Amino acid sequence: MKTETANRKLKISILSFNPQEPGSVPRMQTYEIDEAENMTLFIALMEIREKQDPSLQFDFVCRAGICGSCGMMINGSPTLACRTLTKDLGTEISLAPLPVFELIGDLFGLGSYATVRYVLVLQKRLLEHGASLWLIALQPILTIAIITAVAVTGTWLPFALYWVVPIATWLTLILRLRSIAEHYALPHDRVLNCTRTVLPTFLEKLFVAPKGIALHLEHHQYPSVPFFRLPALHAALMEQADFREQSHLTDGYTGVLRECLQFTNTRPPRA
Repeated sequence: MKTETANRKLKISILSFNPQEPGSVPRMQTYEIDEAENMTLFIALMEIREKQDPSLQFDFVCRAGICGSCGMMINGSPTLACRTLTKDLGTEISLAPLPVFELIGDLFGLGSYATVRYVLVLQKRLLEHGASLWLIALQPILTIAIITAVAVTGTWLPFALYWVVPIATWLTLILRLRSIAEHYALPHDRVLNCTRTVLPTFLEKLFVAPKGIALHLEHHQYPSVPFFRLPALHAALMEQADFREQSHLTDGYTGVLRECLQFTNTRPPRA
């Protein structure tokens, strides 16, 4: 049963334990936060980490219920934090790591098996809904084809320089930067500032955030809108006074880094 979210205060109890620290003992740590409209447990955890406990450990990647990285025990049941709305739970919530993975700390475990499992489940569902087996197998087939072509033509050096090296260097950097830009250093006091939209420069559009990736707030509001329609959606939303006044818009990724530094310097210390 869905509950009214207005003025609700949530008590979220998290199993806190860092096996990497000598003397660390498992204990339940309770945090109180104000519930926001359409808040997920992932957003709640982000708010706790940003405003109350920067040492809190949990994992996430896609935030779309696909990768399985944010899997945890929610009130005793294995569930994804990004797909769990707090309004569907009571005001007291208990969280613990999944029991089958090696624990890194708090809610963060080595869950690569979960990622594989969720990919396999997704593929099974695609087949059940009539998707072609060839469509599902397209990515591994394409990968094999590329490796075969490189081996036949002997172009290992260009392949390494223009594919492998960028993946291991520049791509890793910009993925981290974009992930920070999406949810870090934000007030989280209303729906329109639980994530941010970055207004990138021309060069940033080319090398950091192509295909409307920087328009993350618009994607959150209307996730079914394809990437090539996001600029038009942004323009339409900017015509609405509520969106202009309440949304979190940042000029460029250098602006994101400045906001993060200011947030870090002004954040209250851990109690």
